[in-house]
Amino acid sequence: MGNAVYITRAKDWRNGESAPIPLVEWRALVEKDLQMRMDERVCHVNLSGDLVEELHEGSAVWFRHTVTSEARIGFRFVGGNLRVEAPDALTLRKMKEIAAVLGAKVQGEHGEEY
Repeated sequence: MGNAVYITRAKDWRNGESAPIPLVEWRALVEKDLQMRMDERVCHVNLSGDLVEELHEGSAVWFRHTVTSEARIGFRFVGGNLRVEAPDALTLRKMKEIAAVLGAKVQGEHGEEY
């Protein structure tokens, strides 16, 4: 895949502010999910295969990814959307679960829906 994928309520993720996911609603969802926690330190593997850590307000991590016990999948809160870098199939499944709770959809960088 290699691209970012978004959880959005907007018709197109680029217009996330037109139908934003409120930060308070996102935080409440994370608090209830025993597999996630708010964490401004978001890690992801970049296209070169390097592990990258970034600080980002409103971000959370999914720490129960089953590939490795140390995996922390970052969900960045950006422009009214949630962004995940290069999600694998298991992460896409988690994103769809989150989207269903939020009344949103999962959409790729080029507008494709999952």
